[in-house]
Amino acid sequence: MPVDRTLQRRILLMLEDFYPNEAAEHEYVPILFPENVGEVVDGKPLYKRIDDKQFYKETRHLDEVGFIQINKPYNRCLILTAKGRDFLEDDGGLSAIVNTITVKFDADNVRELVEAGLFSAHVPEEKQGALMKAIREAPGALLQTAVTKMVEKGMSDPVGTAKVVAGLFGIAW
Repeated sequence: MPVDRTLQRRILLMLEDFYPNEAAEHEYVPILFPENVGEVVDGKPLYKRIDDKQFYKETRHLDEVGFIQINKPYNRCLILTAKGRDFLEDDGGLSAIVNTITVKFDADNVRELVEAGLFSAHVPEEKQGALMKAIREAPGALLQTAVTKMVEKGMSDPVGTAKVVAGLFGIAW
């Protein structure tokens, strides 16, 4: 059986409505499997226990990757985890914020990067002095523009850029 992403999403969205509480089988069956709901007795709908291998496969998978927890296996209670809730967020939730790496360079680091990048491009000797002086005296905003342009230019030749990066890691191309 292939993975059923639609069913996985339905399960997660349904559990979000119960969050932070768990959803017992008698609560989620009517939502996910309305065809299993029968007559109402004492104000509560009776339902047929579900025997859906795909449902159990997907809940097990969601449990294994940490998006839900299956509590009380015999009662089949499900609960959405923080990781599962973040997954539902368009921006990746708090996990995306926490797992984001911010790299900061001071002006001297940027100058060194720009110099190294330009001189690896074999700048003619007659222009090297003027270029070095301009880089050393450039304000931060201009250096930032220079780095942006260098990255853009490097990405315009992705194969060449990949070769250079591979070389940095000792990988022969």
